[in-house]
Amino acid sequence: MHKRAIALALSILLITLPIVFAQETAIPQQDTEAPEIKYFSIYPEITSLQPAQFSHQTVDYGVGRDSTICSGIKKVEFFDKETGKVLATRTGEQEDCVLEESFEYTPTQDGSFNICARAQDYSGKQSEEQCTKLTVVTKAPEPNKIEFFDTLGTITHTKKEGTTASMKLYFENTNALDLPQTLINVEKLTGIPSDWRNAFQSEDNTITVQDINVKTPFDCKITATIVDVFGNKATKDAQCSLTVDDEAPQTTTIITDLQDIEGAYLISTKELTTITARIDEKGTGFGRNKNVYLDLSEIIRNDKVQADECHKTNEHWECTWKITATEPKGGYTITLLSSSEDDAENNFAGEFKQDVDITDDDVEIQDIQYAPQNPTTDDEIAIMVSLPATISSPTVEIDASKISTQQTPLNAVCEKDGTALRCSARIKNLKATEGLQPVIITAKDNKGNTKQITQTIEIFATEPLVEDLFGFGNARIQPRNGIDKKTATITEYPIVATIFWAQKKTETDLSIIAQSINCDDKYLAETPQLTGEQSTRPTMFMKFSTDVSDIKEPALKIPCTAQLTIKKGNTLYQKPQKIEFTLKIPLYNNPLGTIEEGVQNKINDIEAQIKHLDNAIQDWEKTNAALGKLVSFGQTIAQTDAMMATVTSIIWGIAWFIWWCIVCGGPPAGQAVWAVYALPSLNFFYFPTKFVWTPSIIPYAPIKQAAFIYSCQLCKHSGSLQIPFLGGISNIITKIDKQEGKPTFTAGGMLYGWEPYKSIHVAQNCYCPPAIEYNIRKEQQITCIYRNCIKEHAKKGLPFAACDQTYKTQNCLYVDSAAWKIAGGSRLASLMKQMLGNFLSIGKLASSAAWTYACDPILHLEEYEISALALPGGWYYTSCALWGGAQELTETEFFSGNAFNWDQYDGDIKGHDYCGQIV
Repeated sequence: MHKRAIALALSILLITLPIVFAQETAIPQQDTEAPEIKYFSIYPEITSLQPAQFSHQTVDYGVGRDSTICSGIKKVEFFDKETGKVLATRTGEQEDCVLEESFEYTPTQDGSFNICARAQDYSGKQSEEQCTKLTVVTKAPEPNKIEFFDTLGTITHTKKEGTTASMKLYFENTNALDLPQTLINVEKLTGIPSDWRNAFQSEDNTITVQDINVKTPFDCKITATIVDVFGNKATKDAQCSLTVDDEAPQTTTIITDLQDIEGAYLISTKELTTITARIDEKGTGFGRNKNVYLDLSEIIRNDKVQADECHKTNEHWECTWKITATEPKGGYTITLLSSSEDDAENNFAGEFKQDVDITDDDVEIQDIQYAPQNPTTDDEIAIMVSLPATISSPTVEIDASKISTQQTPLNAVCEKDGTALRCSARIKNLKATEGLQPVIITAKDNKGNTKQITQTIEIFATEPLVEDLFGFGNARIQPRNGIDKKTATITEYPIVATIFWAQKKTETDLSIIAQSINCDDKYLAETPQLTGEQSTRPTMFMKFSTDVSDIKEPALKIPCTAQLTIKKGNTLYQKPQKIEFTLKIPLYNNPLGTIEEGVQNKINDIEAQIKHLDNAIQDWEKTNAALGKLVSFGQTIAQTDAMMATVTSIIWGIAWFIWWCIVCGGPPAGQAVWAVYALPSLNFFYFPTKFVWTPSIIPYAPIKQAAFIYSCQLCKHSGSLQIPFLGGISNIITKIDKQEGKPTFTAGGMLYGWEPYKSIHVAQNCYCPPAIEYNIRKEQQITCIYRNCIKEHAKKGLPFAACDQTYKTQNCLYVDSAAWKIAGGSRLASLMKQMLGNFLSIGKLASSAAWTYACDPILHLEEYEISALALPGGWYYTSCALWGGAQELTETEFFSGNAFNWDQYDGDIKGHDYCGQIV
């Protein structure tokens, strides 16, 4: 029984123990969530081997984010992210679904650490990491770099006598700690024993010492003692870099960003041009002060222009200026001044000069040439355009798609030829056209400025000539009497022959495109010259040798052969028509040196006209001489008056001071100084101001009015009166490849300039005596040329039709002024008279009017009644005198040039004196 009970008990025990054990260690099957670290923080984040407070909250969710049903937080580990080393571990029980606590952790070494926390529950699930920073500091920061600076920025060099600069120290510590105490020993820099300075922290990882008087020579080294907020202290020597610069900079080149085709440097009048000076500078450089100067007085009339910018390149320094030229096109010089200096105030080794050309950047097609004269589909056309040589990097395109199968524009090749660029291209594969077709020529520079012009060309089809179309009609000889054999014994004799071609067919579309005529040259002094090659009435100019004087017959027969290139409609006959004919030139004897009575009467009339003009010239010479002396007198008086007005203003100031100075004598003494010294000057001012050279508007003073007339002020100050008008149609015929081009008609516009020396009309309407005298001299010279020409031709028995034509042409151009008539002379004269009063700038007129209004009362006093007035009232008279004096000095070339220009005119005719020639 006992054994059976024991066995039963053991059986029950064996059955119940696993159940109990299973109940004790059972894991809830419903926990499906991993634990989560809600937050993790360390305070403070920066410490010095002192305990830091770790705080965290960890939650283990069971099912559906329910923290009441969980397997329990088994442990939370805190570890170094970089090394994986576990720094601390916190454990929990199965019933701990939330674990929130703080504990201390004492670090063991310096450094900046990334500390992370992670949790694990009893079901084996692990949370994600949660990290934060911890910095441990056990030593003070140490400087590792030194930088010097002043108000303009960082400096790397000092002047040979030293400099004043501030110093910035960069140190090895990324902890961003406040530095309550920093001492810097700078005795190596200043030369002062034990020179310790307090520094302040300017920003993270830097400290600054201000206003150090660096002396040279020096040892660029400092000693820094730094204490941080934890009491960590460090003392360390640090080397610096500050070089003494006493070497003069040297300019190597000066260039501009504009160049012509040959590389010459250009400066534009239309837009900013960059000038760059390259400088050999191994020291401090120019980046801070930019005290580098160019003398640009020839370009913009400024003799000292500071660089806009200076910067360092790999091999040298470059300083730049941006300017726009104000002077006209031409060659000039710019100079980099030796007074320029680098940032250490070292002057340059010497001046550097560079020649430049000023360009207006206008893309101008000056000339168009093309050949052959009458192109056919079998020919090849060469087109050449001329551009100014100062155009920068031009490109020229020629669109010939209307006359050729070439559909894309051709690029012309440009080469410099003297002062121009010749750009040419050849067009092949021509196609016949119905009439003239456009060829578009486009020129462009590197700034995008574009000029386009259209040229018309007609391409002909070709066909062999199958019959004669023209024949010789007759010839007209000039002079009609032919050759005077006696004259021909001493000189080559000219004859003009006009040929008449007769059309043999009735077609209306026949025309001559080109022709040449060759004649027997036995009696010719030179090859005949042919004009009117496209006319049915061409003209030949021939000069016969003296051999014709030996011919006994009454006429000279010259056999000639003509070659005519003929066009019918759009068809050009390739084979020229050959025509043979004979010129019959009469021969006669004329008494040598005879002048007919009618011719002598004409010469006598011309002599009378020359005498009349000479009398007029003498009268104007006297007028101009008198005006010149009068104006010179007025100028001297005006300048003397202006000087005395200036002295008066100084004396008035002295007298005024004495007036109010009791110690100096008071009003009586001041009044005495005024009466003795100032009043005589003011009384002198009265006479020239009223009668010689008034500072107000011209009609108040006769001498000033004479100066106005003598100096042609109306023409000088009438730039606003330039009148645009259409010019005449010009016929340009150009040549290329030894063949003459077709006529090119261009219509242009022009401006009529008020130039009294070019037109008697302008001179008279400007009331300009020197120019009137000059134009009369010019007319006399032209008349003398006409007289001499008639005499010489009459002596040789030659017609003087050429003399008449030359006289008409010269008289039209230089006396009667064709340009004046084209511009509408009578209307211009009326306009000039309306503008007579507007001879000075608006500023001068305004100043004159203001002076007149303010100071005119003193001009109407018979004498100055000033002595009876209180001295302070004298300022009115003194200021008017000083004001007027300043205007007199300005107008009489004392300051910046003579406003009336009475010294610039030369009425002499330059060149050969035809009136003094003996004929």
